[in-house]
Amino acid sequence: LILSENDLEGTIPLEISQMTNLEQLSLHQSTNTKGGLTGTLPDFAKCENLSALHLASNSLTGPLPDDFLKFTSILNNVIEVDLSNNQITGAIPSDWARLNSLQIDLTDNEIVSISSGLCKKPDWQSGNVGIYGCDALLCNSATFNVLGKQISPDTPCKPCPSSKFMGATQCDNTELNDAISILKALYISTNGQMWTISDGWMEDPDVCNWYGIECEGNDIVKITLSDNGLTGVPTNQIYELPKLREIDLELNEIGFNFNGIKDATKLETLYLSSTQIDSIQGIGGAKYLTTLHLTDNYLSGPIPAELYSLTKLEQLFLNYNQFNGRLSSKIGNLANLEALYMTGNKLTGQIPFNIAQLTNLKILTLAENNLGGTIPYEINNLSKLEVLSLQSQKDDNKGSGLSGPLLSFNGLPNIQKLYLGNNNLDGTIPYEFLDGITDKSKPIEIELISNSLNGEVPSSLSQFDKLNILLAGNEFLSLAPGLCNMENWMDGELATSESCDSIMCAPDNYSDYGRLKDIDNTCEPCPSSTYTPFWGSFSCVTEEIALVQDEQAILEMFYTSLGGNEWHLDQNW
Repeated sequence: LILSENDLEGTIPLEISQMTNLEQLSLHQSTNTKGGLTGTLPDFAKCENLSALHLASNSLTGPLPDDFLKFTSILNNVIEVDLSNNQITGAIPSDWARLNSLQIDLTDNEIVSISSGLCKKPDWQSGNVGIYGCDALLCNSATFNVLGKQISPDTPCKPCPSSKFMGATQCDNTELNDAISILKALYISTNGQMWTISDGWMEDPDVCNWYGIECEGNDIVKITLSDNGLTGVPTNQIYELPKLREIDLELNEIGFNFNGIKDATKLETLYLSSTQIDSIQGIGGAKYLTTLHLTDNYLSGPIPAELYSLTKLEQLFLNYNQFNGRLSSKIGNLANLEALYMTGNKLTGQIPFNIAQLTNLKILTLAENNLGGTIPYEINNLSKLEVLSLQSQKDDNKGSGLSGPLLSFNGLPNIQKLYLGNNNLDGTIPYEFLDGITDKSKPIEIELISNSLNGEVPSSLSQFDKLNILLAGNEFLSLAPGLCNMENWMDGELATSESCDSIMCAPDNYSDYGRLKDIDNTCEPCPSSTYTPFWGSFSCVTEEIALVQDEQAILEMFYTSLGGNEWHLDQNW
């Protein structure tokens, strides 16, 4: 019979003691809000098969019954009894000596003595009584440890003059007691007994030895329990740990409560990616956060305004959620940001020009959204930017991606990776494209696949020694002379090729990648009666289909130029 953690009240019915076939009874109430079960402990005398009794964290009172399990038929079997954290008084009766293999927890009660014969039961407490005597049952009065008893040479009972009763798990060190109780609450609220690893938890008297807990001195500064089988909602009491700097609970099936996070005045880093969080209400209280990971969760709706108040943020990860609506101009408030990740959401509208206020930004990824309009020229002023990822903004149902001319990005001296593929950029590649890069010998990646770029790929790109550039799926009519001779381009593929195929397939040739990718994906001649006038084609078409595609392209430009993604009626466009 298992009815634990249900906030039960009242006394335990005496009739339960008549249940002769009962083998397990679990009524522990660690999460109770009303005090739990009350009254005295029944003797369970006629429960002859009872081998597991869990009544911890209630409000049971009075002495332990002498006739406890009097008629048990399993005297020589291990019997597990947990009565910890109640208000039981008196002594552990000598009559209990008839139980040969008792595993009992009476810590945090008001026990004042143990019958001396019980401290000589060699098989009690998994054999620990035979080694440590009475301390294996309960630490004596005036002593304590976090377990309330000794289970190993490393867990002795320590002096604590203020401890009046046996089995104390806390002493008069208020700060230490608070830390212990907070971590116990974390363990209970996330079903610690089911964790993948829980070494030391609820056993080792030194919480700094508990798995995933990092301390400086006696202060807990980091909790790292990622990918560890946590479930439920972690207690927000963790915010009361005064020196806590980092919490890492990602890759667990948990919710999370941000209420009270304002009390965590030292908290700088929060890893909560790949959990089950569906709201960040209250996050605005985390004024001291510098790093926030919320990737791959269930967050939806517009990005909450309170997020933009976290002005100390340096790293913000919001990838792969369901955020929608426009990216607020308030993004400019986060002036300390060095990395902003928002890939894989449903953001719409234009990228706000205020993003230029993020002058410390090194990484900006807004890929795989439904953004539209032109790329703000102000992005060209982000001189520290190393990675810019704006690809894949086209949506099958709405929006045609980023449009307008390709910026020169010549104000980005540190750019290393530029991803703009699968949009609707048009015009030519500017001759001064990326001209501001300081070190032109370093590897550079550029992705411009599947736009509407045209004209000639300019010879100015030859200034870069190690360039990987993906250009297929556009309307290029030529490659500047000399580009196909850049031996260190395309990871050195051009050095082994006798053509430009590693950059793009020539006109009237095609491949699934628009280029020579490997020996299984080469550029092939167009089939009979088909053609392609462009470099980097994925397929060839007949003249009739080409005409239809030209007409479609005209309509797509019409749609884009007149703000089609805002039309009231745009069915099938």
